Amino acid sequence: MEDDALRIAMATRSALERAIAEQQNAIRDANSRLLSLQKEVADVDAFIAMWHRLTGTPFTPTAAERSEIGLPVVKRKRPKNPDRELVVEKVLEIIREHGEPVTRKDLFAALKDRGIEIHGKDAEMVLSTMLWRSQDRIERLAPFGYWPTGVEYPPATELKRQIEVAAASLAPVPR
Repeated sequence: MEDDALRIAMATRSALERAIAEQQNAIRDANSRLLSLQKEVADVDAFIAMWHRLTGTPFTPTAAERSEIGLPVVKRKRPKNPDRELVVEKVLEIIREHGEPVTRKDLFAALKDRGIEIHGKDAEMVLSTMLWRSQDRIERLAPFGYWPTGVEYPPATELKRQIEVAAASLAPVPR
């Protein structure tokens, strides 16, 4: 029985060694092919450079091409947003002037009118995030808009009371 186990182990080891050798050969072949492709790319790059030089055409590579040929990639500078505290101060000022909650869209427009521009793929959502991160100073009273935290707004208080009454009437009756 031990002889069979040893024979199986030896056969397994031999099969594994063959598989390793096959993989090493495949890696050698892949490395050889890689070197060949890299040489072709270098030849094409040399041709392109020579063509530009001979025709007097300036070579202005894309960011991807610059990276591929080892040139520094110039990154687009994203405009910096104003400080969140400044934005919150201006938003509170706008709300005080209106005397009632103000929607995000209206706040965004009013800030822009005051020279405060917020940038981003969805700039209004960036403003919303700034305000959400300042919940200690400003809160969103759905569906009315933004309002100073801790300052009562009677229509919102009444709506909340009505919702609580409606929710209590829907609560299951204990048996």
